[in-house]
Amino acid sequence: MESSADPKNATVSLRAQLSRVWRHSWIVALCLVLGVGAGFAYAKSQPQKFSAKATVVVYPLVTDPNGTASANSLKVDIATEARIASSAQVATRAAVALRTRGVDVPEADLVKKIQSQVKVTGTSQTSVLDFEASSPNAERAAQYANALSEAYLQVRKESVQSLVDERVKQLDSQASAAAKAQETEEAQKASAQKAQVQLTATTGGRIVSSASIPSKPSSLGRVPLAIAGGVLGLLLGAVLAYAFDRVNPRVRFVDRALEFGVPVFEFRAQRAERDAQLLLRAVGAADSRLSSSGLAGLAIMPVSEDAPSAALVPRLFTWVRRELDGSYARFADADLSREVFEQVSPEEFLSAQPMPVLLELDENLLLPLSLRVADAAGAVLVPISRRTSRAKLRELLSQLRTLQRADILLVFIPDERKG
Repeated sequence: MESSADPKNATVSLRAQLSRVWRHSWIVALCLVLGVGAGFAYAKSQPQKFSAKATVVVYPLVTDPNGTASANSLKVDIATEARIASSAQVATRAAVALRTRGVDVPEADLVKKIQSQVKVTGTSQTSVLDFEASSPNAERAAQYANALSEAYLQVRKESVQSLVDERVKQLDSQASAAAKAQETEEAQKASAQKAQVQLTATTGGRIVSSASIPSKPSSLGRVPLAIAGGVLGLLLGAVLAYAFDRVNPRVRFVDRALEFGVPVFEFRAQRAERDAQLLLRAVGAADSRLSSSGLAGLAIMPVSEDAPSAALVPRLFTWVRRELDGSYARFADADLSREVFEQVSPEEFLSAQPMPVLLELDENLLLPLSLRVADAAGAVLVPISRRTSRAKLRELLSQLRTLQRADILLVFIPDERKG
């Protein structure tokens, strides 16, 4: 048996998947609107943030002017320096400096603000530190970044000076000891080294660029957040629309009928004459002659306990009967079918007929008997609609598949448009 709609399995193309989402476009549209609204509301509820950055180049600590230090001691461990710059000691020094410049915030609170709002990062394989401050106040952001970078350099300078002072003290001790021992050469050597150490630069680094007051906020504005919310809403809507399509208990659309793995013919009542002819061709009845199909009969049966399908059986029977040539087929409506099969078996009745029979089977005929009729006929049409239960259709198809001779064709009949 051939169908005007190609049979397909549950694996469908991307286009088909997108069509499943699009037919529930109202869900997507609703989520899109809600997403845009949520993004705008979030942006409105969040204070603006301004960012300012100061950049510092860090010098290595050189306290051995005679050049006896190892190469490693001349390198800057930038990760360690970043942690030092982020320490409470440096933040406290910055807070004190800010208070002297008129920032009227308690010192303890100011230290917490600096530590929480300024991020110090070191650039790998370099000696550069970035002090990036983020604050609702543009001026504060620049002040915090500059104050912390300056405080760090001051602390580092004091550390270098401390090392120099300690070295000078050591050399003084060596010179005094040599003088007492009357070792003039050693005393002169220690004094010469002391003079060189005292000339050591105590600058721990320099500010490459100071933080300037930002003119625009760095945080996302209302429009970008609304767009982001819209994108997330669109994605959520697509997921919900797809899920809604998959869990719907009704057939609803022809492609959902195709998922059952049997041929499906889409029959439109508005073009009943044309589609009835195409349907007959699909079962092999060329030129409206059922006898040319090689079938003993053609049964039309409903989905069990499904009112929408049962209501379509007599309509489909009428449409097909109109197009069949009565000289090459016989017809048995629901009443005649029940009367006949109460007396004769389906196999005996159909084998005794000189030509194929178009059979209308309704729900008053027991399902086991209807299945025997379909098997004896050789082909069965099952009309379904948008409101047909998928579960009941699946159950019927599982029983029809046990038949040895009958071909199955689902006939999907969409609801007629009003007006």
